[in-house]
Amino acid sequence: MRVSLSLGYSLAKYLIKKKFFSKERFPLVLMLEVTHLCNLACEGCGRIREYKETMREMLSVEECIQAVDECPAPVVTVTGGEPLMHQEIDKIINAIIEKKRHVYCARMESC
Repeated sequence: MRVSLSLGYSLAKYLIKKKFFSKERFPLVLMLEVTHLCNLACEGCGRIREYKETMREMLSVEECIQAVDECPAPVVTVTGGEPLMHQEIDKIINAIIEKKRHVYCARMESC
């Protein structure tokens, strides 16, 4: 997979900085699961059964920003059942971009 120059630069700078300070373990990607909600009903999907009680719960914008602040990873993958079903996904993604992080929006595949 090809990456942009800015992503490559950010990752290289982050890795060099961590190695310079002799950090043995550090995060590269924050997986931010904003919701379990999904608009698909795939046959055999275990996600529907697994998250039955919490299906409608969503992280608030403040909780998402707090998670991004706590994790120094340069890449944030916004995920969930279907992250675009979150009512305030635009605010979440814009806040992550303002923090100079690279954002990937991905739907969890469990089918």
